[in-house]
Amino acid sequence: MSLPTPQTVLRWHMLAIALVCAPAIADVALQLNHPHFGWLHGTRTAFNLDEEMNVPSFFSASGWVVLAGAAAWLTRLSTAVQTRFTWALATVAALFLGADELLSFHENIAGLVGMTSATGFVWQAWAAVYGAAALAGCAAAAPVIWKMAPRERTFLALGALVFLTGAIGFEAIGGMLVADLPYGEIRENAPTSYRIAVIFEESLEMIGLALSLRGIFGQAVLVSAERRARSTALQR
Repeated sequence: MSLPTPQTVLRWHMLAIALVCAPAIADVALQLNHPHFGWLHGTRTAFNLDEEMNVPSFFSASGWVVLAGAAAWLTRLSTAVQTRFTWALATVAALFLGADELLSFHENIAGLVGMTSATGFVWQAWAAVYGAAALAGCAAAAPVIWKMAPRERTFLALGALVFLTGAIGFEAIGGMLVADLPYGEIRENAPTSYRIAVIFEESLEMIGLALSLRGIFGQAVLVSAERRARSTALQR
């Protein structure tokens, strides 16, 4: 049984993202038009994009695990030490981010450095830590990424940009919208503007992950095909 093409994986991944985000989008639309109606039945527990251990978080975590698998495949296919190390590091990072989707390690960072209502970016203090790590990782991986096939490199770079726009940009916006509210109020009665920011945040994270997976999986398919072609040529 052959693997699906990278484009097919992206197409189905994007469709799944639309289905996962649809309940939260519908709920906000309903809230705006019928304020008394509240949450759609089951949305808060099963499809709330701002919660952990539910459908969206398991979906995102699964995406990271698949991306880790693609990066591990590239690690196995690579021969140069730097390339193998880069993809091995990407594998570990993807697995960590998958666990973070389920358990929200990053939210504990705010408690360690302290919260402030002055700015949502500081309120979401993890963004500085994760942002610095992301920049360092991108700088270290740049030589290997530059050697990728142009199309696959574009997907990976675009995916990273879209993901960071959601994960850091819209998370900071969401933080500013609720910076003066107690944590319990955010969970129990979040403002509609905050919920809209969360939809943008989470959907962009999922789309960015899908594009990055397309790039990494596509690169693995290309490298694997090249290795098979060289092996066949040597046997002749």
